[in-house]
Amino acid sequence: TLLCERALGLGLDLSQPTSLMVVELGDSNAAYAARRLRGTDAMAGVVFDEIDASLVLLAATTRAEACRRAVADLARSDTGTQFLGVLSRPLSAAAEIPGAYTALRRALPVLRRLGIQSQVVPQNEMALYSTLFETHEQDSLVAFLCATIGALARYDHKRGTELAHTLLSYFDCNQNAKLAAQRLGIHVNTVRQRLATIEELLGHWGNATRALEIHMALRLWSLGDPALRQKVAEPAT
Repeated sequence: TLLCERALGLGLDLSQPTSLMVVELGDSNAAYAARRLRGTDAMAGVVFDEIDASLVLLAATTRAEACRRAVADLARSDTGTQFLGVLSRPLSAAAEIPGAYTALRRALPVLRRLGIQSQVVPQNEMALYSTLFETHEQDSLVAFLCATIGALARYDHKRGTELAHTLLSYFDCNQNAKLAAQRLGIHVNTVRQRLATIEELLGHWGNATRALEIHMALRLWSLGDPALRQKVAEPAT
Protein backbone atom coordinates (compact mmCIF):
# COMPACT_ATOMS: atom_id res chain seq x y z
CA THR A 1 0.00 0.00 0.00
CA LEU A 2 0.96 3.64 -0.30
CA LEU A 3 1.32 3.97 3.47
CA CYS A 4 3.68 0.99 3.64
CA GLU A 5 5.75 2.34 0.77
CA ARG A 6 6.06 5.76 2.39
CA ALA A 7 7.01 4.25 5.74
CA LEU A 8 9.60 2.04 4.07
CA GLY A 9 11.07 5.15 2.45
CA LEU A 10 11.58 6.50 5.98
CA GLY A 11 13.26 3.30 7.12
CA LEU A 12 10.24 1.67 8.77
CA ASP A 13 9.03 -1.71 7.50
CA LEU A 14 5.33 -2.04 8.34
CA SER A 15 5.35 -5.72 7.38
CA GLN A 16 7.25 -6.33 10.62
CA PRO A 17 5.82 -5.82 14.15
CA THR A 18 5.62 -2.15 15.10
CA SER A 19 4.75 -0.24 18.25
CA LEU A 20 2.92 3.07 18.55
CA MET A 21 3.60 5.60 21.28
CA VAL A 22 1.59 8.69 22.23
CA VAL A 23 3.21 11.16 24.62
CA GLU A 24 1.63 14.30 26.07
CA LEU A 25 4.14 17.11 26.46
CA GLY A 26 1.97 20.21 26.37
CA ASP A 27 0.73 22.41 23.53
CA SER A 28 4.09 23.81 22.48
CA ASN A 29 6.48 21.22 23.88
CA ALA A 30 5.27 18.39 21.63
CA ALA A 31 6.15 20.29 18.46
CA TYR A 32 9.45 21.38 20.00
CA ALA A 33 10.31 17.82 20.99
CA ALA A 34 9.56 16.59 17.47
CA ARG A 35 11.96 19.17 16.05
CA ARG A 36 14.67 18.27 18.57
CA LEU A 37 14.38 14.55 17.87
CA ARG A 38 14.70 14.84 14.11
CA GLY A 39 18.08 13.65 12.91
CA THR A 40 19.06 11.97 16.17
CA ASP A 41 20.47 8.44 16.02
CA ALA A 42 17.80 7.12 18.39
CA MET A 43 15.07 8.14 15.95
CA ALA A 44 16.54 6.48 12.85
CA GLY A 45 13.76 4.49 11.20
CA VAL A 46 11.12 5.97 13.52
CA VAL A 47 8.16 7.88 12.07
CA PHE A 48 6.95 10.63 14.40
CA ASP A 49 5.31 14.05 14.53
CA GLU A 50 3.21 16.33 16.69
CA ILE A 51 -0.50 15.45 16.44
CA ASP A 52 -3.18 17.14 18.54
CA ALA A 53 -0.61 18.61 20.93
CA SER A 54 0.99 15.20 21.54
CA LEU A 55 4.12 13.53 20.22
CA VAL A 56 3.10 10.43 18.25
CA LEU A 57 5.75 7.88 17.27
CA LEU A 58 5.69 4.65 15.29
CA ALA A 59 8.73 2.37 15.50
CA ALA A 60 9.74 -1.21 14.95
CA THR A 61 8.86 -3.11 18.11
CA THR A 62 12.52 -4.07 18.51
CA ARG A 63 13.31 -0.34 18.74
CA ALA A 64 10.37 0.66 20.93
CA GLU A 65 12.19 0.60 24.26
CA ALA A 66 15.12 2.66 22.96
CA CYS A 67 12.64 5.09 21.46
CA ARG A 68 10.78 5.37 24.76
CA ARG A 69 14.01 6.12 26.62
CA ALA A 70 15.02 8.77 24.10
CA VAL A 71 11.71 10.59 24.43
CA ALA A 72 11.77 10.39 28.23
CA ASP A 73 15.35 11.67 28.40
CA LEU A 74 14.52 14.57 26.10
CA ALA A 75 11.42 15.51 28.07
CA ARG A 76 13.26 15.46 31.38
CA SER A 77 16.43 17.24 30.30
CA ASP A 78 15.47 19.50 27.43
CA THR A 79 11.86 20.59 27.53
CA GLY A 80 11.84 20.86 31.31
CA THR A 81 8.25 19.70 31.51
CA GLN A 82 6.33 16.77 32.86
CA PHE A 83 5.22 14.20 30.32
CA LEU A 84 2.87 11.28 30.15
CA GLY A 85 2.67 8.56 27.54
CA VAL A 86 1.46 5.11 26.58
CA LEU A 87 3.29 2.52 24.46
CA SER A 88 1.15 0.12 22.45
CA ARG A 89 1.45 -3.63 22.35
CA PRO A 90 3.09 -4.88 19.11
CA LEU A 91 1.05 -4.25 15.95
CA SER A 92 1.21 -6.86 13.21
CA ALA A 93 -0.31 -4.82 10.37
CA ALA A 94 -0.70 -1.20 9.30
CA ALA A 95 -4.48 -1.55 9.52
CA GLU A 96 -4.15 -1.85 13.31
CA ILE A 97 -2.58 1.59 13.73
CA PRO A 98 -5.78 3.72 13.85
CA GLY A 99 -7.37 1.48 16.48
CA ALA A 100 -4.19 1.48 18.54
CA TYR A 101 -4.03 5.27 18.41
CA THR A 102 -7.61 5.53 19.71
CA ALA A 103 -6.88 3.06 22.51
CA LEU A 104 -3.76 4.96 23.61
CA ARG A 105 -5.68 8.22 23.65
CA ARG A 106 -8.30 6.61 25.88
CA ALA A 107 -5.64 5.35 28.26
CA LEU A 108 -4.03 8.75 28.90
CA PRO A 109 -6.87 10.20 31.02
CA VAL A 110 -6.76 7.10 33.22
CA LEU A 111 -3.06 7.70 33.89
CA ARG A 112 -3.78 11.31 34.78
CA ARG A 113 -6.49 10.31 37.24
CA LEU A 114 -4.06 7.89 38.84
CA GLY A 115 -1.66 10.79 39.34
CA ILE A 116 1.04 9.26 37.15
CA GLN A 117 3.57 11.71 35.73
CA SER A 118 6.77 11.55 33.71
CA GLN A 119 6.32 7.94 32.59
CA VAL A 120 5.55 6.06 29.40
CA VAL A 121 3.39 3.13 30.49
CA PRO A 122 3.01 -0.05 28.39
CA GLN A 123 -0.52 -0.49 27.05
CA ASN A 124 -0.66 -4.04 28.41
CA GLU A 125 -0.68 -2.58 31.92
CA MET A 126 -3.49 -0.16 31.10
CA ALA A 127 -6.01 -1.91 28.84
CA LEU A 128 -8.32 -3.27 31.52
CA TYR A 129 -8.22 -0.10 33.59
CA SER A 130 -8.95 2.14 30.61
CA THR A 131 -12.13 0.18 29.96
CA LEU A 132 -13.27 0.22 33.57
CA PHE A 133 -12.18 3.64 34.79
CA GLU A 134 -11.94 6.02 31.85
CA THR A 135 -15.11 7.89 32.95
CA HIS A 136 -14.30 7.92 36.67
CA GLU A 137 -12.55 10.55 38.77
CA GLN A 138 -9.84 9.79 41.30
CA ASP A 139 -12.30 9.71 44.21
CA SER A 140 -13.98 6.72 42.57
CA LEU A 141 -10.63 4.97 42.23
CA VAL A 142 -9.78 5.63 45.88
CA ALA A 143 -13.15 4.25 46.97
CA PHE A 144 -12.62 1.12 44.89
CA LEU A 145 -9.10 0.58 46.26
CA CYS A 146 -10.18 1.16 49.86
CA ALA A 147 -13.02 -1.34 49.52
CA THR A 148 -10.86 -3.95 47.81
CA ILE A 149 -7.38 -3.77 49.35
CA GLY A 150 -7.72 -1.06 51.98
CA ALA A 151 -7.07 -3.42 54.88
CA LEU A 152 -3.90 -4.65 53.18
CA ALA A 153 -2.66 -1.13 52.45
CA ARG A 154 -3.27 0.02 56.01
CA TYR A 155 -1.46 -3.02 57.42
CA ASP A 156 1.59 -2.39 55.22
CA HIS A 157 1.59 1.30 56.09
CA LYS A 158 1.46 0.74 59.84
CA ARG A 159 3.93 -2.15 60.01
CA GLY A 160 6.31 -1.36 57.15
CA THR A 161 5.55 -4.69 55.49
CA GLU A 162 5.19 -5.46 51.77
CA LEU A 163 2.14 -7.68 51.67
CA ALA A 164 0.55 -5.77 48.78
CA HIS A 165 3.68 -6.12 46.67
CA THR A 166 3.91 -9.80 47.57
CA LEU A 167 0.32 -10.49 46.52
CA LEU A 168 0.74 -8.57 43.27
CA SER A 169 3.82 -10.63 42.42
CA TYR A 170 1.92 -13.80 43.32
CA PHE A 171 -0.90 -12.89 40.93
CA ASP A 172 1.56 -11.82 38.23
CA CYS A 173 3.17 -15.27 38.54
CA ASN A 174 -0.18 -17.00 37.92
CA GLN A 175 -0.58 -17.69 41.64
CA ASN A 176 2.60 -19.75 41.74
CA ALA A 177 4.23 -19.23 45.13
CA LYS A 178 7.60 -20.64 44.03
CA LEU A 179 7.86 -18.29 41.04
CA ALA A 180 6.73 -15.35 43.16
CA ALA A 181 9.42 -16.15 45.73
CA GLN A 182 12.07 -16.18 43.00
CA ARG A 183 10.86 -12.85 41.67
CA LEU A 184 10.85 -11.31 45.14
CA GLY A 185 14.15 -12.89 46.18
CA ILE A 186 12.70 -14.53 49.29
CA HIS A 187 12.03 -18.11 50.45
CA VAL A 188 8.84 -19.76 49.24
CA ASN A 189 7.79 -20.39 52.85
CA THR A 190 7.94 -16.65 53.46
CA VAL A 191 5.58 -16.11 50.55
CA ARG A 192 3.17 -18.70 51.94
CA GLN A 193 3.29 -17.10 55.39
CA ARG A 194 2.53 -13.71 53.87
CA LEU A 195 -0.33 -15.16 51.82
CA ALA A 196 -1.84 -16.58 55.01
CA THR A 197 -1.68 -13.15 56.64
CA ILE A 198 -3.20 -11.57 53.54
CA GLU A 199 -6.13 -13.98 53.64
CA GLU A 200 -6.75 -13.02 57.27
CA LEU A 201 -6.89 -9.37 56.21
CA LEU A 202 -8.88 -9.65 52.98
CA GLY A 203 -10.87 -12.80 53.55
CA HIS A 204 -10.94 -15.71 51.13
CA TRP A 205 -10.01 -14.68 47.60
CA GLY A 206 -9.72 -18.07 45.94
CA ASN A 207 -12.58 -17.70 43.46
CA ALA A 208 -11.79 -16.22 40.04
CA THR A 209 -14.00 -13.13 40.34
CA ARG A 210 -12.60 -12.07 43.70
CA ALA A 211 -9.03 -12.77 42.58
CA LEU A 212 -9.48 -10.64 39.45
CA GLU A 213 -10.91 -7.77 41.48
CA ILE A 214 -7.99 -7.84 43.93
CA HIS A 215 -5.40 -8.23 41.17
CA MET A 216 -6.87 -5.25 39.34
CA ALA A 217 -6.84 -3.16 42.51
CA LEU A 218 -3.23 -4.08 43.23
CA ARG A 219 -2.18 -3.13 39.71
CA LEU A 220 -3.90 0.25 40.05
CA TRP A 221 -2.21 0.64 43.43
CA SER A 222 1.19 -0.06 41.88
CA LEU A 223 0.59 2.42 39.06
CA GLY A 224 -0.71 5.20 41.30
CA ASP A 225 1.38 8.01 42.71
CA PRO A 226 2.30 8.27 46.44
CA ALA A 227 -0.59 10.66 47.13
CA LEU A 228 -3.11 8.14 45.83
CA ARG A 229 -1.58 5.32 47.86
CA GLN A 230 -1.61 7.46 51.00
CA LYS A 231 -5.34 8.12 50.59
CA VAL A 232 -5.91 4.37 50.63
CA ALA A 233 -3.48 3.59 53.45
CA GLU A 234 -4.65 6.54 55.57
CA PRO A 235 -8.31 7.15 54.64
CA ALA A 236 -9.89 10.34 55.96
CA THR A 237 -12.08 9.79 58.98
